[in-house]
Amino acid sequence: MIYDFLIVGQGLAGSILAWQLYQAGAKVLVVDGQLSSASRVAAGLITPVTGKRWVKTSHMDTLLPFACGFYQNLGDQLNRQLYITKPLLRLFQDESDKNKALKRQQDPAYSAYLGDFQPPGSAGYGLNDNVGGLWIRQTGYIASHLLCEAVQHWLVERNLLVREKLAFNQLKKDHDQVQWNAYKAKKIIFCEGWRVAQNPWFQSLPWQPSQGDIITCQSFDPLPPFTVSRGIWLLPLQAGIFRIGATYQWHPLDEKPSQTGKNYLLSQLKQMFQKPIQVDCIEQKTGIRPNTLDQQPIMGCHPGFPQLVLFNGFGSKGGLQIPYYSQCLRDFFLHDQPLPTHVDIERYHDRLAH
Repeated sequence: MIYDFLIVGQGLAGSILAWQLYQAGAKVLVVDGQLSSASRVAAGLITPVTGKRWVKTSHMDTLLPFACGFYQNLGDQLNRQLYITKPLLRLFQDESDKNKALKRQQDPAYSAYLGDFQPPGSAGYGLNDNVGGLWIRQTGYIASHLLCEAVQHWLVERNLLVREKLAFNQLKKDHDQVQWNAYKAKKIIFCEGWRVAQNPWFQSLPWQPSQGDIITCQSFDPLPPFTVSRGIWLLPLQAGIFRIGATYQWHPLDEKPSQTGKNYLLSQLKQMFQKPIQVDCIEQKTGIRPNTLDQQPIMGCHPGFPQLVLFNGFGSKGGLQIPYYSQCLRDFFLHDQPLPTHVDIERYHDRLAH
């Protein structure tokens, strides 16, 4: 049997892409060596406006409604709740931060995403809101670990998952197909996250991976029922359980939890409240995000080996971006639709050997 697509990696990108292609009638096989994945560590927060300059995520007006609809449909079919809406209050760090936010609030392009001003001292729960804050609209989080597990079971039931690590030197390329072990496919799509920097065909692209830590805690003090952002974010889950994150570290990269990262998050947590809350740390997880130089994903065929395909570089916004761009890649192959130019690998062809 010759598959249409051999997909390497079963994180969020590989899982959703496999689902999209299979539902469209393509013959797919997923290969995953059970290596750690940032998707299974990430909290999956979707926040339309981020950063010190309060900037709306690129192409948000397209990405967000598509992602929400996709996760609702996928969750219905897998009998899982995969996207949970949750309000987010972003507390101002200082007067300068406040002024930037209120200026953005007046921009019509931000009206769907920036909500009401929260006056100082009114947020409750002992939050450090002495400068006030602003509500971010259309926020929530993706249960990314649950999604990957559910898709894994779905793949196994259909005998579409091979639990092995793909060694690059075992991959054979012909002009119109590839072969790995006994498996043949017309295309192989690499969705291996930050490890793409070790991929011999795509390692020369401008990858900028970053390490991030997240801690799951239990609080013995009342928590706000909404997500709070102030330097870091606090995501309440259930019965006093919450997560805080995330750190950013570019060098060195290590998938082992760091004490430095833990100390930083706990110190930031203290600053989020007027008085320190009593917490127990339950679990700390570390992942490496596959960021890119221009902060946009990279997708498409290698210019010298068109049977080799990339779908990667989603960084910390994979939960938002992957549903829409996986459909774009699906339509590129199955319906001859062009890829969006800002994510097309063609913008980096000069970096790839032909």
